[in-house]
Amino acid sequence: MFFHAQPSFGAGRSTTLILFPQVLYRYLKIFLTTNFNWAYVTALSEFIIFTIFLLVIIYELYFWWKKKNWFYIGIATFSLINILLPTATGTLLSVPRFALISISFFLFLARVITQTYLRIFIIAVLCILQMVLFSFFLLGYFVA
Repeated sequence: MFFHAQPSFGAGRSTTLILFPQVLYRYLKIFLTTNFNWAYVTALSEFIIFTIFLLVIIYELYFWWKKKNWFYIGIATFSLINILLPTATGTLLSVPRFALISISFFLFLARVITQTYLRIFIIAVLCILQMVLFSFFLLGYFVA
């Protein structure tokens, strides 16, 4: 049903299974062959968000696997499946939305970032990014 429902959304996603290496190849091709415009910036931001979340979640899975903590292994596995699921459509278009419920990433941030000034800096950067993206959204640009 996952693949059959995709055309209903009208986003032009594939209705067949696309493997993860194919998605990476598509995005690298976009970065190397297209002109720098809004679509390029959107693709780049999706790729950066995806890469950061994927690396942190893989690290979390490895970290908790070494400690044999099955509860956190389950959370990290859920987060990994959650971040890889949208790539089966052939694009990283939905990754920012799926990344928001990747619990393992946020548990990592809470565990690792203990200095108050670093937390304030990250919050400030994310608030500025939110304002910029919201401004583009208000101007009619797609900011998924």
